[in-house]
Amino acid sequence: METYCQAEAKGTLAETELYLLRNHSSDKGVSFFAEAGFRPDFILWLLREDKQTIAFIDPKGLRNFTNNFNNPKVQFCRRIKEIEADLAKKATKTPIQLESFLISQTHRHQLRWPCPSDPNKDATSSDYRQHHILSAKDDPDSYIQDLITRL
Repeated sequence: METYCQAEAKGTLAETELYLLRNHSSDKGVSFFAEAGFRPDFILWLLREDKQTIAFIDPKGLRNFTNNFNNPKVQFCRRIKEIEADLAKKATKTPIQLESFLISQTHRHQLRWPCPSDPNKDATSSDYRQHHILSAKDDPDSYIQDLITRL
């Protein structure tokens, strides 16, 4: 992240304030759906002109995930949009976009998750990306750029 930010300080990030915060691992940290104890490891906060983007980022090995794309931690990228909508109703001056990403520490070929649209096929890199799963193992030189570009 630091290397990318330095390289893009006068490019993609020229008009952006970027803060990467380590989420606290105790009850003092930001957590979601307590039943599963999901506390994303990092909070990435981007400020641009009249927009704020807050992304909850959790690097993790996915090999032992149950329910694959239906896992609550994977589905959080969609659930967080409900929280975003609630924030919008409170009429803040600056719109806040909320996002969630998992950064896989497992190679995709080791996961062999079924394709969401065709369970008889393996999921593609596009399937993972659509579910906000980026791969640090398969795309070590581009997953940070992919993350920031999508935000």
